[in-house]
Amino acid sequence: MSCGNYALVNFKNKDEVLDLILKCSEQGNVLDSIKKTAPTINALISKAPRETLAFLIENEALEILDFNNHISYRNDSGQSGNGHVAWKAWKLKMQNMFKNKTQRDWMKPATGTLGGHLADLNKKEYPNWPAPGQRNEFDVGLNNHKMALTCPEGNKMAVSCAGEMHMEDWRAGSSNEFRTSVEGNAKIKGIILNHHKLVQINNMMTDCYTFDGEEECIKLVKDSYRRLEIEANKSKLFALKARMRRGN
Repeated sequence: MSCGNYALVNFKNKDEVLDLILKCSEQGNVLDSIKKTAPTINALISKAPRETLAFLIENEALEILDFNNHISYRNDSGQSGNGHVAWKAWKLKMQNMFKNKTQRDWMKPATGTLGGHLADLNKKEYPNWPAPGQRNEFDVGLNNHKMALTCPEGNKMAVSCAGEMHMEDWRAGSSNEFRTSVEGNAKIKGIILNHHKLVQINNMMTDCYTFDGEEECIKLVKDSYRRLEIEANKSKLFALKARMRRGN
């Protein structure tokens, strides 16, 4: 799933990453889905949460997305007529523009929903369009806005957004058309639960419980946690060597 501005988990600090999963799932969705469809995995999470999440990541049942993009959009073409209709059209353009920032279908619900959220914040701050010749200006702080979403293929997603956006609304042109712009940095971090792989892993761990017992299952997930720690140390070493080569 890694491409361009997207990356799978960076385990420089594995606890921070695993805490992100729990934090993103505060509103339910991902962890709720595990409770409903993977009872054995859910039992393991109750006993060894970080270790079990690491096990799911290692087996690609749980994947982490990381989106960091500079957004710049200016609606200079404008729209004349009814201000309410113009606002609905602007919100739709915001959602589509944010969706088109990624070619990944599984990411589009997160980016599109964020675009709509920004438009709603703008309207809440300025419910009315400015008079001709005037401007509404608004700086938006996303402040770790959280969303629980479903991907097009049905997999559950939980995301946390951050960043700063500058938004403007104004009237211009011979017909005093409604015009808008948005610019800033949007950051999205979150998790995607692969339901098909989750069910497979749950069946595997149910067999492990049946034939080897709970202690062996917990040992398996703890081994995954330790392997991720080794990968984290490798990442730190590679970063150090890269800095040394650059002379930093």
